[in-house]
Amino acid sequence: MIAVNNLTGHVVRVDLRNEYPYVEEDEESYSQHLAYNRSCLRGKINPSLLSLKHLHYLDLSRNDFQGIQIPTFFGQLRSLRYLNVSYAAFGGDIPSSFANLSNLNHLDISRNFFETSSKNLGWISHLSSLKYINLGNLYLGSRGESWFYAINMLPSLLELRLSSCRIHQTLPLSLQTTNLTSLLVLDISYNDINSSFPTWLFNLTNLKQPDLSNNLFGRLIPSEFSNLKILEDLRLSRMGLKGQIPQLRGNICNLKSLDLSANDFETGVHEFFGTLSDCPNKIIEALDLSGCSLTSAFPVSVGKLKSLVHLQLNFNNIWGSIPESVGNLSCLKTLVLSDNSMNGSIPESLGQLSELVELSLYNNSWEGIITEAQFRNLTSLKKFVLWTYEPIPLIFKVSNEWVPPFKVNYIEIGNCQVENWLLKISSRVKILIISTNQIGGKLPLQMDFPNFEVFEGPLPLWSNNTYLLDLRSNLFSGPMPSNFGQLMPKLGQLYLSENNLNGSIPKSLGNMQSLFILNLRGNQLSGEFPPVWNSWQDIVVVDVGNNSLSGHIPSSMGVPSSLEILKLNDNNFEGEIPSSLRNCSSLKSIDLEATRLLEFDGQTNYGYYTEDGQTYYGYYTEETTVISKGREFVYMDTLRFVASIDLSSNNLEGEIPEEISSLVALGTLNLSMNQLSGNIPSQIGNLRWLETLDLSHNKLSGQIPKSFASLTSLSHLNLSYNNLAGRIPSCNQLQTLEDSSIYKGNPLLCGVPPSLHCPGDNDKNDEDAEDSEEDGNGNEKLGFIVSMVLGFIVGFWGVCGTLVIKKSWRSAYFRFFDDIKDKAMHAVVLKLAHLRRNS
Repeated sequence: MIAVNNLTGHVVRVDLRNEYPYVEEDEESYSQHLAYNRSCLRGKINPSLLSLKHLHYLDLSRNDFQGIQIPTFFGQLRSLRYLNVSYAAFGGDIPSSFANLSNLNHLDISRNFFETSSKNLGWISHLSSLKYINLGNLYLGSRGESWFYAINMLPSLLELRLSSCRIHQTLPLSLQTTNLTSLLVLDISYNDINSSFPTWLFNLTNLKQPDLSNNLFGRLIPSEFSNLKILEDLRLSRMGLKGQIPQLRGNICNLKSLDLSANDFETGVHEFFGTLSDCPNKIIEALDLSGCSLTSAFPVSVGKLKSLVHLQLNFNNIWGSIPESVGNLSCLKTLVLSDNSMNGSIPESLGQLSELVELSLYNNSWEGIITEAQFRNLTSLKKFVLWTYEPIPLIFKVSNEWVPPFKVNYIEIGNCQVENWLLKISSRVKILIISTNQIGGKLPLQMDFPNFEVFEGPLPLWSNNTYLLDLRSNLFSGPMPSNFGQLMPKLGQLYLSENNLNGSIPKSLGNMQSLFILNLRGNQLSGEFPPVWNSWQDIVVVDVGNNSLSGHIPSSMGVPSSLEILKLNDNNFEGEIPSSLRNCSSLKSIDLEATRLLEFDGQTNYGYYTEDGQTYYGYYTEETTVISKGREFVYMDTLRFVASIDLSSNNLEGEIPEEISSLVALGTLNLSMNQLSGNIPSQIGNLRWLETLDLSHNKLSGQIPKSFASLTSLSHLNLSYNNLAGRIPSCNQLQTLEDSSIYKGNPLLCGVPPSLHCPGDNDKNDEDAEDSEEDGNGNEKLGFIVSMVLGFIVGFWGVCGTLVIKKSWRSAYFRFFDDIKDKAMHAVVLKLAHLRRNS
């Protein structure tokens, strides 16, 4: 957006902030993430911006400038009052010319890739008009405390944000003069500071919102906190605080939000809530005590906090039932009590919370019956989570006439009887997770929710607005409907793995143009893979392993450059691996094990897991079995650390490409049980991190390359049953692998180990030993004579030669011995005289 002053016509505002909502790559919609990337500005910034002499507002945030440096000419925009370049992927140094922006009120340079360390931040002290500064994610921990002294010279500063700056030990504990007394907001969270509380903090008497989370300032809150009398939002999570919940006397009644989560308080629950409920105004709106090791009954006094909007008490040891007084919290939007030791029935008073959006009661020991009363006025409810550990399940009992008052889009229920209730709400739910429930029979074909577990029968039909369908690990059977893709054109993630589906993969899946995860693993699907690849421009994961698919892999598989994981293992594919796969520039992993594919095309990068490889895509967790060091390993969460190629048990033909030697991070290479021929690549020694190499059961010929000597990490080797010939290299690494089966089935190999002596090795060894002994004796005699002669020459001429040549040295030499003679004679005369006196 460009704004112009109505009176002068001058451009005063340039707002190029990317307003497209940012979506993480592993969230629900990969296509939205790609759309965000496409919406970003890129390229260089034109110096013609300087022609806007009256510009006072410039926002380039949430774009992608791909590591370029912020132009130094920004320092010439002297009229600027607002500058925001956060989340814009700038790199290099921050221009010191920023010191010229003396009119600047707002500066946000957070979340970029600057190389600037704290020694380059002296320009900050020149921004005397600054009221807001955000340096989030800028490394401040390498150059002492100078950066903070520069900030302390900004007397007008109202908001200071330094989150994730790796400050560590560089935050000064005291200041001679505190100039930041106007500060209202201070964020130094996520810096791993390990020290006492800085004394200057308690001089900031105007402070309203301090965030000190994820630091270690000590186990107790100091009494000086009472100096901060107008606190409104206090965040002290993950600070290693222990003992009793701090009472924060003197300022707790002014708090609107308090986060004490992930500390270790254990006691003081009732005292704390008693103090809050005794406040005359009771303005607390958000309270987070999750993960605090609290052991207590649920405090009844919570019901007095009438302004409470968010209450999180999950991950504690709170016991007892939910008090009826909770129904008094008319403003409550979030109630999270999951993962505690609570029991009893769900009170009907919960049904009075008309503003409640999220109700999470997961992992407790609830019991009893749930009726319409618990849901009577929950008109705002969007997320409902309930799970009981009790052996007797919770029973949902509603009348046939009941109409749900809410429009929930996320429900997760465990160990409950929910048949009738489920039918009432199914048409409104987008994500439904129901496991370990006592539900019998089959589902109606017209149920309208996309995510459930432990059901059977044919796949039901559902809404065409569904974006995620997860039916993994159930007993669904029969074929996929031929119009499957037409029913759900907006689907982004499809999980039907580990069921009993049969028939072919429908061609209508090509209608799902936003699809980025397809997981059909572990069914009984047959036939050819449909030609749908041209429609899947955003596809990232395709997993159809462990089925009975057959035919040729279509060459169009190489069209989507976004493809990262391809699993076709344990099927009946045949023919060639399409060379078009080389176009899949993002491909990190391919699994073709136990197929009948031919021809090894070395120009593609399939099967290579890079160290920074991403293994989580939406709800898909990649699982791969890797045979390494002679053992079988299953990798899931740690797969991103595996660098492996496993194309074993195929019918691959041709030579191993030399290009495979360029995969220098490779840890495991398994090409066994194929029809590979030709020589082992001569530069295979480049794979210095290779731990497992299995080339057994092929038709490889020629010699073992001498570059094997460079495989210093190799701990498992199998070259058996090939046509290799010649001497085995006698390098140190191969000598540590003494198992003769490594080379079994290669009759023309010889050398190491001892059982594979080359012809004539014994005679040659005997001759070499005799020659070596004779040579050794002759060398010893010659060495003795040479050393004796050299010793005499050096010793004699080193002393005598010097005395002959240097007259002064010769005189000093003989004078030294004369002095020694005189001292010795003098000592002898004295000793004789002493003996005579004694006698």
